[in-house]
Amino acid sequence: MQRHFLTLLAALTPVLAYAGEPAETKIDAILKSAWAEANIQPATVCNDEQYLRRITLDLAGRIPTVEERTAFLASPDRQAVVERLLSSPEFPL
Repeated sequence: MQRHFLTLLAALTPVLAYAGEPAETKIDAILKSAWAEANIQPATVCNDEQYLRRITLDLAGRIPTVEERTAFLASPDRQAVVERLLSSPEFPL
């Protein structure tokens, strides 16, 4: 359990060093620069159904249930689904 936290902390440490700008801005700039150098186009934004499937697989290790899908598509709050999955017993921390 602690190992996961330390891995996450280590991964975030370089981002935290840029105190002058929000982390998202700096990360976006680094990624855009690397993509341009490699002549790579970033993927387009996914729709709500794709998002639910991807985030559930990433955080819970499974596909969403029919009930979760129905509830999310009726009210697609992406932040709420992430918080719910992070607080679930399926999340490995």
